[in-house]
Amino acid sequence: MSVLLFYVALFVGAFLLVKVIRKSMTSQKDFTSLKTVTFGDESAVTPDRAASVISVLVIFVIWAAFTGSKLLPFHVPGPFTGETQFTYTVETPEGQKDEATVFVRVAPFGEEADPFEVPPGEGFAKDDAVAMTASRSATILFDKNDEIRRKDGA
Repeated sequence: MSVLLFYVALFVGAFLLVKVIRKSMTSQKDFTSLKTVTFGDESAVTPDRAASVISVLVIFVIWAAFTGSKLLPFHVPGPFTGETQFTYTVETPEGQKDEATVFVRVAPFGEEADPFEVPPGEGFAKDDAVAMTASRSATILFDKNDEIRRKDGA
């Protein structure tokens, strides 16, 4: 969410800056301001120097924020590393419920994610363990070791 707010703030700020710069510029009162645009009339297209400069600056700010540059005081956080877990509940077609926990270990980027085991626990929903590397995705099939699966109606 903070990354989205960062992008929105950058582009709204750039928009307002261009608007202020354009207001401070005097309007053109010559022949080109009175022209009607026709197909193929390249003289009707004028460069927008302020927008060009601000676009380059915004790209630089985005680069600096994502690469951890010391030129900016704020940075976009890196990918998660460490251990986490979540719990899920399985309900049988008969209405019985059981909970299990999925343990996830995320190794830093470039390091090997060593697989690990956890005790399965009691009940028909069994605990799972997943090891993965940061900046990668993995599909967690949480019910692959459960006694009843989604395809069985759970």
